[in-house]
Amino acid sequence: MRALFRARLREAQAEAGTAVDLDPLVALLFAASVAIRVLGRAGQERRLLQNIARGAIDAARRCFEKPRKD
Repeated sequence: MRALFRARLREAQAEAGTAVDLDPLVALLFAASVAIRVLGRAGQERRLLQNIARGAIDAARRCFEKPRKD
């Protein structure tokens, strides 16, 4: 699973043209996927699981955004 996350993050990094350390992002996405699975099996609300997924994805996307020149 981590290899899949790393491959997708490399693709995103190439598209964005940035040089980001991928290890923390891989760990974040892997932890989120594990949490979603565990909490889903424990019967937590679907909305919570969706929020965990959205938060992890948003955090990863922000890492690839280029800073704006204002």
